[in-house]
Amino acid sequence: MFENDDRSTGGRLTTPTLRLQLEAGPQGGTAAGRAGYSLDDLGLLAYSASVFLATPISGFSRLTHAALLLLAACLVGTAVFRKRSLAVPRDPFLACSLAFAVVVWASVLWSTDQAVALPRAVGIIVAIVGSWLVLVGLWNGGRLGAVVLGAAIGAVVNGAVALEQFLGQGIVRATGLTGNANALALQLSLAALLAFFHARDREGAWAGRAFGIGLLGVATVVTGSRKVLVVWLILSLWLARSLAVQTRTWISRFALIFVVLPVLAGGLFEYRDLLIGVVRNLHVVQRTELLVRLEDYSSNERLAMIATGLRMWSEAPLLGYGAEQFSVRSGFGTYSHNNYIELLVNFGLIGFMAYYAGYAAIVLRAVRNRASRWTVPLGIGLLMAWEVGLVSHSGKVYWLFLAVLAYLAARRREGALGPVGTALPVDLSAAHSGRQT
Repeated sequence: MFENDDRSTGGRLTTPTLRLQLEAGPQGGTAAGRAGYSLDDLGLLAYSASVFLATPISGFSRLTHAALLLLAACLVGTAVFRKRSLAVPRDPFLACSLAFAVVVWASVLWSTDQAVALPRAVGIIVAIVGSWLVLVGLWNGGRLGAVVLGAAIGAVVNGAVALEQFLGQGIVRATGLTGNANALALQLSLAALLAFFHARDREGAWAGRAFGIGLLGVATVVTGSRKVLVVWLILSLWLARSLAVQTRTWISRFALIFVVLPVLAGGLFEYRDLLIGVVRNLHVVQRTELLVRLEDYSSNERLAMIATGLRMWSEAPLLGYGAEQFSVRSGFGTYSHNNYIELLVNFGLIGFMAYYAGYAAIVLRAVRNRASRWTVPLGIGLLMAWEVGLVSHSGKVYWLFLAVLAYLAARRREGALGPVGTALPVDLSAAHSGRQT
């Protein structure tokens, strides 16, 4: 532990140093009284924006490394010069992700092609470290709104580019700046979910929810990605639960059952032909119909990848073949498009269990603390559903999302975040300058 000495040192000037303090969880209090953004907030904003905006763009992804260093500097600098401890959470998610990072790094040693494995391992570890710093920043009073704003900036820029591609250039599956329609859909969806999470326990929550629904609408129309349909399903469950909570009185339930629902049903019936035509013309619906009829080539290829991956895993069940080795050894020349298969083949059962132990730790903590007991499990459930057709363990954006879920799971009570975040009680044990004699 680094600690400051609060006493005079015989005429010598003392140097501000950093004290690390383990904390079991955010302990209440809010940052509502703060005016403007702090240095921590700016670091969180910069890192979140770089992850959502720069990571998918070829040649610009290394900007996230600079933003990560900036975030670390902001956290340490604030702790030192505000004379407070830097609280490091005693969170099981950190322990699980550390175990996974160790497996990833060690796997380079037994990889078939270490030249391919090493860069991938470094990239995964950088993403993990980014999630740690985001979690530490939030625990030390950083605003969740800063993370959400950074994500919104990246999503709005990419969404605007995608709309121009879709409307102006006639591209059926727009990619934005990401170069991949699925990647764009996932980015917009995660930014939308973060907006929904931030809208909880806030006045004017409708604005955040409207923004999130708008992003999901853009993703649905312009990307054609079937993964967005899973988001709509998860979001419907969450909204249904929120509606049930908000209609506890007999008057509100009466209005819902005998006024709102009949009007909504009547409107849907009246314009059913128009709505059916609009829905059938969506590219995502057309692609889903191909999948149901087993006529989708990409899905058939991914099923072949799963079969190959299971065979490869059976040959190296405990440790796998090493980072990025599915693409090297499978014959497909690319990743498996399935997080479960990718983890099993590359890192074996040990890496698989270390990774998903982090998911379990987040959910169990949310349930144990009776906080965000719906938000957090639904967020984890969404990731696990996506991961049937997605490799997430190497993506910075998914690790950032996990850090936010881990933070929400640690709340002691509903509403503990307050309007803008949680400010921890801090140990004012930093040094002050002594007078020279």
